[in-house]
Amino acid sequence: PAEEERVSVADGESATLRPKTVLQTDDKIQWWYQDNHDLIAEFNGKTKRECDGFDERFRSKLMLDEKTGSLTINNTMTIHSGLYILEISSKTRRINKRFILTVK
Repeated sequence: PAEEERVSVADGESATLRPKTVLQTDDKIQWWYQDNHDLIAEFNGKTKRECDGFDERFRSKLMLDEKTGSLTINNTMTIHSGLYILEISSKTRRINKRFILTVK
């Protein structure tokens, strides 16, 4: 089972989801929102991409740190609460972490 971490922030604050893993140069990072697998951010070693989400709830709110794999959601609202899934993969390893974000 994937490691799980709970993060709680107040409405309007920024939330940073930190993988606490040393990234390797060939790692591919993918962040997914909820179980419907809405890809919201990714880095493949060359290109970084942050998405608005299928319903645009993340428009201009996401910041992916390609050095640490951390995902920051700026100016959070209650609609950002939920499950975030991080997948880090390369030829030699695969890491899955789950974050439960609560915005109050």
